[in-house]
Amino acid sequence: MKELKELRIEDLTIEQKIGMLFVVRGFRDDEDKAFVFDMIKKHAVGAVQIWVWGDYQKAIDEVKEVADYPILICADMERGFPGSQYKIGSQMVLAATGDEKYAYEFARLAAIESKRVGYNVVWGPIVDIGVNLRRFSDDRDICTKYGTAMIKGYQDEGMICGAKHFPGDRIQKANPDRHMDGHIERKKPSTVTEEELMKDAFVPYKKAIEEADLSGVMVGHTVMANIDPDYPSSMSPKVISLLRKIGFDGVLFSDSMAMMGVASKYGIEETTWRPIAAGCDLVLPNYRVGFKEVYEYMMKAYKKGKITDERLDEAVRRVLAAQKKTMKQASATELTEEQKKLTTEISQMGITAFCHEGVDAKLPENTKKLFVIMHENLYPGIVEESKELESETGFTRQAALKKKELILNEYPDAEVMLINEYPHNSETEKLVHALNDADEAIFYTFTNSTSYLASSSMSIRIQYVISCYTDKISTVVHMGVVHDVKRVSAIKRVLYAFPGKDSVQQTLDALKGRFIPTGKLPIDLD
Repeated sequence: MKELKELRIEDLTIEQKIGMLFVVRGFRDDEDKAFVFDMIKKHAVGAVQIWVWGDYQKAIDEVKEVADYPILICADMERGFPGSQYKIGSQMVLAATGDEKYAYEFARLAAIESKRVGYNVVWGPIVDIGVNLRRFSDDRDICTKYGTAMIKGYQDEGMICGAKHFPGDRIQKANPDRHMDGHIERKKPSTVTEEELMKDAFVPYKKAIEEADLSGVMVGHTVMANIDPDYPSSMSPKVISLLRKIGFDGVLFSDSMAMMGVASKYGIEETTWRPIAAGCDLVLPNYRVGFKEVYEYMMKAYKKGKITDERLDEAVRRVLAAQKKTMKQASATELTEEQKKLTTEISQMGITAFCHEGVDAKLPENTKKLFVIMHENLYPGIVEESKELESETGFTRQAALKKKELILNEYPDAEVMLINEYPHNSETEKLVHALNDADEAIFYTFTNSTSYLASSSMSIRIQYVISCYTDKISTVVHMGVVHDVKRVSAIKRVLYAFPGKDSVQQTLDALKGRFIPTGKLPIDLD
């Protein structure tokens, strides 16, 4: 293993310090890649983001080959290390288990898996308060408890965390008025006051700083109108200073400056330097342009005095301190057998049953069963299979066929139908005929809220069919958007399972009566 040397701020030139302010986010072309690697050799890059797809190991190895200092190598890991087979379906499942030890142990598992291949920064956990599956809960105290446990787990294994997305995106003190996708639009400013923020969304960060010595925070783009109406939090000295006022001295990452909500309003140049000027220590620049271009924007801002020497040194000092922390080795390079079983246990413990009085999760044995599996529509002109959720845990047609195979293994005499999330009228007619012929029907539904979709709740077409056949549809097994459980509450047996590689089999085990679901959704469905 190459021996790494700590960099000292007093040894760095202005050019090197400017480079330390960046998370390099891929390469535009070969020329851009050559520039990045030359800058790494010159000790002029603070961090790199390497997405966990394709030959990511080759990309990490190339960076580590030229870096003789502990450069930060970052990735999103909300569901665990993406390159591992030991992942969870969503962050919320940890809170649904009812025991924060699972959050701690799972974070250790993910850290060991990711450090083995070369990562040392995890952008997570998400400690925002809300109902999206990416979060723990809409309850402040649950977010605090499970977020702190995860942070301890990651950091005990030598990872830097980027808890996100400070200060959260509560629109009002209670709940947002509607879902807003910052990848597409500028979010509506929050009306939360500073006092309300400190009592609510600020608490998970404050506790993690006090109890876990939180190493890093990612600052989001919410405009806090009662604190700074002019700039999103990621570019607001007033918002960022709230963390520093309580003594937080960890590294601050900006959220992605490629998101259209900020990119369209402020442009590439301003979104490059302003987060640093406002108090962030590392910026995630717009990945649609090369590193040389954004580096020159930052240097230009420095020369114009928009970034002072004091602010520059403060940011670089924190980046170097974070790099030093990553030199701590993980406790192991391989998982124990107990750790390998952990994600399966978490997934099963998160399954929640919503049954009418006198009904349990187990299906009756001697009925003619129809299973209906919903999958996303195939969109012409994209690819044969949509890449939105291209995995066995998603709801592509390919994933639905895998579900069908599992169902027939358990119920070989059952009929299984696949249906689009937005079914054609001929599909619906065929389904209705099948429903009339069955003794009971079991629907497997899946919806997902993800970037550039705005809303992904269950389609009205599927809801309508279900509501029309409550006498025949005995069961809905739902994965994905949690509030869709409410849309099928007229069904006497509803199982909610967080999406994961074992989730379908585990729901079948519950329907067979092999275990009793004990999970509890950590949000208020009302």
